[in-house]
Amino acid sequence: MVEAGVSAFKFSTFNTDLKRFPRIPPQDLYACFKEIGRFGLAAGVHNENDEMVRAAMANVEASGITDYRAHALSRPPVTETLAMAEVYELGAQSGCSTHVVHCSVGRGYDLCEAYRQQYGMNGIYLTPVNLYGPRDNFDLETSHVIPALIRKCWEAKQSRAAEVLAWGTGSATREFLYVEDAAEAMVLAAEKYAKPDLVNLGSGEEISIRHLLEQIRSLVGYEGAIRWDATKPDGQPRRCLDTSRALAEFGWRAKTTLRDGLRETIRWFESNAKLAMRA
Repeated sequence: MVEAGVSAFKFSTFNTDLKRFPRIPPQDLYACFKEIGRFGLAAGVHNENDEMVRAAMANVEASGITDYRAHALSRPPVTETLAMAEVYELGAQSGCSTHVVHCSVGRGYDLCEAYRQQYGMNGIYLTPVNLYGPRDNFDLETSHVIPALIRKCWEAKQSRAAEVLAWGTGSATREFLYVEDAAEAMVLAAEKYAKPDLVNLGSGEEISIRHLLEQIRSLVGYEGAIRWDATKPDGQPRRCLDTSRALAEFGWRAKTTLRDGLRETIRWFESNAKLAMRA
């Protein structure tokens, strides 16, 4: 695979899906990491402890909770940090550059810094906003907001539906980063940045979900109505990051505007709709 041009590998410690994210046991991860490390490449890991998550999921199911609280309750912080410690140790012992996909609690940063101080592991913290782009996950059950809205508008256009239903009021604001810009930032940071301070990655464009959906509707060419279901939650009212440190430390700034990124993502989806909706 390396000879064919593969530049990185992704694994999972949690059996999310047998096809997309099967659980890889630690002994196999270690063997893979040693091989990947020989070529100077990186391994990314979807880090959730399988046994802990499944136990927590069983408790949530037994409690009868099925609303928006269920996901967070099924993934207490220890499910993430336990897997993170495993991944860091496998990376440190194998000599493979390792990237943990999830670091949503402060203790995760503490673990990385402990490895930096004790073993000299050059761990850096990059915190991107929501990513999007071609080859995104367009499954309506598991996708993030941009691919979900693209698919909804595209399907509504194909079926000539009178309206598209959207959750909440649309007032919440978000910041998004095009996948190619994110990849460039990660490469630059890996090459040029070696400090313990966290670095935010974002586009600098903040947009409400309502205006985002209007842009997507326009680019897709759907002419029907948008109906907002205010009984559903909006989520966090605002998300927007200060990305000035990325520019100051390793000269990175996002190049792709949201509209251009949406246009490229929609173009890819329309050309690969059957594949995108089957994945």
